[in-house]
Amino acid sequence: MVSEQASPVPFSDHQASPVVISDLIGSPGFAGDHLGFLSHRIGSPGIAGDQLGISDLIVPPRPSASGSRSRSPRFALDLLLSAILRLVSGLGLGSLTPLPTPLLSQISLGTTGHLGLSDRGIKQCTRCGCTNHYIDGDNSSSLPVDQVLISKTEYDSLLQRANASSSLLIASGNTCLHSSSSPSWVIDSGASDHMTGNSSLLSHTSSPCSPSFVTVANGTKTPVQGKGTVTTSDLTLSDVLYLPEFPFNLLSVHKLTLALNCSVAFYPSHCEFQDLKTKRMIGGGFVKDGLYYFQPSSTSIPSALHSTNSPYQWHCRLGHPSSVNLKHLVPTLPTFSNFNCETCELSKHHRATFKLRTDDPCLHPFELVHSDIWGPARTTGLCDARYFVTFIDDHSRLTWVYVLKDRSQLFSVFQSFYAEISNQFNAKLLAFRTDNAREYLDSAFQQFLESRGIIHQTSCVRTPQQNGIAERKNGPILAIARALMLQMNVPKLFWADAVLTAAYLLNRMPSRILKGKSPFEMFFPGKNPFSVPPRVFGCVSFVHNHSPNRDKLDPRAHKCIFLGYSRTQKGYRCYSPSLRKHFVSADVTFFEDIPYYSPQGRQLQESMLSAPVYVRRRNQDVPLVPPPPPVEFSLPLPPSASPSADSPPPQSTSDLDLPIAIRKGKRTCTEHPISNCVSFDHLSPSFKAFSLSLSSLVVPKSYREALSHPGWRKAMEEEMHALELNHTWDLIPKPAGTSIGECVCHLKKSIYGLKQSPRAWFDKFSKAVVSHGMTRSQADHSVFFKKTRTGIVILVVYVDDIVITGSDKEGIQILINHLSSSFLTKDLGKLRYFLGIEVARSKAGISLSQRKYTLDILQDTGYLGSKPVATPMEPNLKLMPDEGDFIDDPDTYRRLVGKLIYLTITRPDISYAVSIVSQFMTNPRVPHMNAVIRILKYLKNAPGRGLFYRSSGHLRIEGYTDADWAGSPSDRKSTTGYCTFIGGNLVTWRSKKQSVVARSSAEAEYRAMAHTTCELTWLRTVLQEFGLLTQGPTPLYCDNQAAIHIASNPVFHERTKHIEVDCHFVRSKVESKDIITPFVPSGSQLADIFTKALPKNAIDSICSKLGVIDIYSPA
Repeated sequence: MVSEQASPVPFSDHQASPVVISDLIGSPGFAGDHLGFLSHRIGSPGIAGDQLGISDLIVPPRPSASGSRSRSPRFALDLLLSAILRLVSGLGLGSLTPLPTPLLSQISLGTTGHLGLSDRGIKQCTRCGCTNHYIDGDNSSSLPVDQVLISKTEYDSLLQRANASSSLLIASGNTCLHSSSSPSWVIDSGASDHMTGNSSLLSHTSSPCSPSFVTVANGTKTPVQGKGTVTTSDLTLSDVLYLPEFPFNLLSVHKLTLALNCSVAFYPSHCEFQDLKTKRMIGGGFVKDGLYYFQPSSTSIPSALHSTNSPYQWHCRLGHPSSVNLKHLVPTLPTFSNFNCETCELSKHHRATFKLRTDDPCLHPFELVHSDIWGPARTTGLCDARYFVTFIDDHSRLTWVYVLKDRSQLFSVFQSFYAEISNQFNAKLLAFRTDNAREYLDSAFQQFLESRGIIHQTSCVRTPQQNGIAERKNGPILAIARALMLQMNVPKLFWADAVLTAAYLLNRMPSRILKGKSPFEMFFPGKNPFSVPPRVFGCVSFVHNHSPNRDKLDPRAHKCIFLGYSRTQKGYRCYSPSLRKHFVSADVTFFEDIPYYSPQGRQLQESMLSAPVYVRRRNQDVPLVPPPPPVEFSLPLPPSASPSADSPPPQSTSDLDLPIAIRKGKRTCTEHPISNCVSFDHLSPSFKAFSLSLSSLVVPKSYREALSHPGWRKAMEEEMHALELNHTWDLIPKPAGTSIGECVCHLKKSIYGLKQSPRAWFDKFSKAVVSHGMTRSQADHSVFFKKTRTGIVILVVYVDDIVITGSDKEGIQILINHLSSSFLTKDLGKLRYFLGIEVARSKAGISLSQRKYTLDILQDTGYLGSKPVATPMEPNLKLMPDEGDFIDDPDTYRRLVGKLIYLTITRPDISYAVSIVSQFMTNPRVPHMNAVIRILKYLKNAPGRGLFYRSSGHLRIEGYTDADWAGSPSDRKSTTGYCTFIGGNLVTWRSKKQSVVARSSAEAEYRAMAHTTCELTWLRTVLQEFGLLTQGPTPLYCDNQAAIHIASNPVFHERTKHIEVDCHFVRSKVESKDIITPFVPSGSQLADIFTKALPKNAIDSICSKLGVIDIYSPA
């Protein structure tokens, strides 16, 4: 039911509108109570279109052949009417409750004898634009709405059934709507205004009013006699329309949500009103006979459901909430005390809460010092910083911060700290409070404390609250450090400098515990806390160039990043990433509003340093200005460093010995998930299970992380047990003057890490294998083979990982038994995973890939969710060794390139790109790092790509060779590329820059042919040892006619005299008929992918010919 005020606008034919049906059975003109007056739109929010089971019959308008919008099919509406009539005719006393809604709306009398739709325009409300109602205020004629036309006889029959059903409902006491004398209000989503027929509910009425008429669902108009305000116990309704003889009280959902700024949600058993701002429930309603009634004095759903059950029963029903929450949910419950609920104790038991600190802070400095170690950091800072340790004075809360390379430095750092406070402050340390870290409990550390009468107080096991001051101090320090770095986009590489600066600033901040004083002020009252004016951390700074070799035209300053303050000098600490030098200077100019690193640069650095791999650092050039020492302090001391005796001791009204807050991780999503690039749908169930288990295997980054995993701990225990069984060492007392434990190991046998251990192990293993009758290959000393009557047995060893293959199954088993008798071995069955290479078998052949290794690289570098690219390197990209800025951590670049080099074992498509980036390992720059990042994004495109080997029925050897003449822009050297095949399967390939400059493309191609000839000769030797070499010469395909003529012509030409003699090795092989050099067109040259960056189509074409496939591809 809607009010009507102005002439409506016809609905445009170009707007999509569903068929509108409302639930009217009866109208205000009918005598007696009625079944329903709420109007709804089927398919709109909150109203289910299939409440009658007829949603499939309601279809939206569809375009006709002429382009105009045709109406719904007649047969669908016929079925709709039939369903409704069957429903109404079936209403009996036993099926009256609940009354299903909605039923039907916009039923009008027509002269036709069938059910159809009018072709007239749809009437549209001039106020809100909806088509299920309209407002008319001047009684003017308007376009009629779409109507459902039925015959006079059908309508009278339907009306009679409706009135009969209403009478039955009244007789049974189950009326859908109360009479007007009842204060109940029906929540109507189809009403445009609040309406009532009870004038006694209205106050502050006004007449006449607008709108002047209300149009009901059957099209009749009812005059509005006035408008007023209705006040209930829960809310006040304004602008309520008064309709005489109107038997209902209707709440308009639109008016209510607009006035209260709320949303309404309809549920099968109730509805709820929720405040849009606070998201709190402000009201609700209940369902009775298919209609939603407003719930008076309703605070929550549990309250509405409350009965006379006991409080404990409600406690069990609602999931064992606390007594406070239970009283809030069900406020009408009687008063009750806390339950002795055993279920709550078993499921929610927690540790005892630590009370506020009761003891007063120390009255004098250094009576008690708190300490804690933080780390290791995931990102190694400058000077290999991985940890920091804090020393906090309990009296003043002054904090010393030292940056450490390793936790073993703790004792030496503490000695420096103790010497400083003894000399500078003439103080005596009485007590030292820490946790139970191993470094604090070291015997040398304990002897130092005992010799000076210092009491070492340690916290109980797994009770960090007892060392709360030191534990919680890390939080503010790291919070300030994060803020400093995020504000100016500082990479994580400089986290140690940020921590030192944070401690420096924190010592100068007022503290509530110290009654508004700062820790610095507690020691040095009246002194300026800043020896130099503070500056914005991470901003651009310019340090004056004091170099004596400075030229007249050289810059007068170095552009640096500001990293904090010096402790021993009155100056600023700055760092030049391009020069990789530290500066401490007072002659510094700052651009405090300009960060040194842009947001993109910071993301680059973080992606480079997200998960570093710690390796031994190579020797680096010594900078002109030495880097800061590994141990640094946060407190610059003024000349007179004596604490004030007049300063009163601070009175603590709060406590810092509280549990440390644990950070909660946030789940993130990515626009390019890895699931778009990897799928296991094409794998067999067994290999799919193996691949998934392999993917879940995480290699620990540290010793402590390995100890936390039971599998790795068990592996370490087994390794230690094996060393003990082999009597590898004897324990002897440690040498005098060392602090490395109580005993040391006296080795009796070789162990990993010694230079002689690999040779000693391989010699022992070789003797055991050769004694079994195996022959060591002269082509590869890590390969052993044995020819038998039924075939051949081949053994490949890499350190202590062994692969055994061949055609003699019985010989293989005998070899395994022999090795088990000589060594502690473990038979892992069929080869599936070897040195990071995954092996998959099928009837068609064998696949080799490094899927997990690739995903681990992407995970460690932070590019697992990056957008993939189609090529590993941009075509025509030329990288120069001296272009771009230096990257801050070249070790990360080297580690990344090293991982990519190992990945080329199964990924020949990235060989050229990796060969290029590996040429800049000495001084990598930003463009070189960008090239590495592009390779990572290319790997994201197909992480599971690898090689596929199939049986071709022969073992013929073939080779392809190519060269890119003068392709290097820096030195004009050429690039050699080749690939070799055995039985049509790719076995070896290479992309390498030549060592000399070629004077012509023929010379470059000829040198490439020489390298490929060496590779083919080696393969012939291997097969010859196995007795598998086929007769005839080996073809070496080349696309340069001049190089082919040089190799085939024994006459030395004037233009080839400068070529080294060793390059003519190919000519001797051609003469001996071991090698032939057929010509191949450039379009069919498979080695082209190893000499230059190609577009996507060329890469895909060559990869398919090389046998590169992706068994994990989602396609």
